[in-house]
Amino acid sequence: MTFGYNGFSRLIGNKTGSVAGDAVTPAVGTRNSTGILRIFLGEVGGQVTWLLPAALLLLGTALIVLRHAQRVSLRRATLLLFAGHLLVSTLAFSFMAGIFHAYYTLALAPALAGTAAIGASLVWMKRKALWARIIAAVAMLVTSVWAWVLLDRTTDWLPSLKFIIAVLGVLATVLLLAPPRAGTLGAPTRTWIGRVTVAAVLGCALMAPVAYSLQTVLTPHSGSFVTAGPNAAGGRRDRGTADQGESFLPGATSGAGGPPPEQIGASGRTGPVQQGKSGISASGTTAGSTGIAALLTVNSGSYTWVAATIGSDRAASYQLSTELPVMAVGGFRGTDPAPTLAQFQADVAAREIHYFIGGTSPQAIGRSSDSNAIARWVAATYTARVVGGVRVYNLSVSRHAAAQPRSPAYSWSFKNVLGT
Repeated sequence: MTFGYNGFSRLIGNKTGSVAGDAVTPAVGTRNSTGILRIFLGEVGGQVTWLLPAALLLLGTALIVLRHAQRVSLRRATLLLFAGHLLVSTLAFSFMAGIFHAYYTLALAPALAGTAAIGASLVWMKRKALWARIIAAVAMLVTSVWAWVLLDRTTDWLPSLKFIIAVLGVLATVLLLAPPRAGTLGAPTRTWIGRVTVAAVLGCALMAPVAYSLQTVLTPHSGSFVTAGPNAAGGRRDRGTADQGESFLPGATSGAGGPPPEQIGASGRTGPVQQGKSGISASGTTAGSTGIAALLTVNSGSYTWVAATIGSDRAASYQLSTELPVMAVGGFRGTDPAPTLAQFQADVAAREIHYFIGGTSPQAIGRSSDSNAIARWVAATYTARVVGGVRVYNLSVSRHAAAQPRSPAYSWSFKNVLGT
């Protein structure tokens, strides 16, 4: 998990299961293109970056304001904690050359909120000074402009929202430049113009991300690549083909076209892909409708695993449809050496696994040498039974044993026992 495709290879992209090495070169602006701008591009930008430009500006200002604070300053320590998290995570997501999904950016939410809140509060406290009002106005203007850019990527969704935010942005920018009345530190919020300023600032800054959040909550989702908000230009909501090496179907190869049809089987991901909201929704054959689920329930109590198949994506669909344990050979993507061929053979010999679920052809469907070896050994040792177009192997009866004729002596003694 740390050194394989879920760890360092996510950053450097040169391990088995990562995007780099077996994918086509990602186009600039796609979610798999690396660079400092990746987090702002396509559908990734709409996930979490609404306040990011302003937060970075306010962070720099806050560090200057707190430069003379005591070493034990809780305000500065908290700011550095949030800012460190924000900067490191942003750089990691921008330059990670391995597997990357837009929804990973949700990890930035607490750090972004904390950094923006502390920076904004410090600037607000200093707004008697002209420089503080200019910083606040610039941050507000940048926020409204960036909201326009992000909303412009979803032209068919609430087209009037960006105009409302633009008006609020201009109003908030002008009000922030106005000097506050003399008085105590909190006096600006106790005047009508102070209340209007706060309302305009919050409305401009939060209206778009709140609308995105409501749209996400109120829209049904399916699949493994769920992202927030409506479809954005430059996004990849149609999962009809492999997403630059990110298909988790067993045997999937990166790049054009995705995995061969015979390697998909009835994992619940077959059939036409329904476009629109993120993820894949299967409208074709599923594990529950092929008869495999019914087959796995027969004599299920006699086995530790009612079946085994390559990859947890396939295993999950069968396990959910039967509510019985299904072994995911090779782990999440079928690339891990777990179990090895020897371990799998030992489990079969101990009668712990009842069936092996393959694809729609006898070809190996694994991605690692171990899962390939297991798939080849099963195909060579056991006879396939096609159920719903998918090859299923009964591991309790080997091909050699099934081919042996019944012994005449055994038949005769059996008849004698029955009295016939």
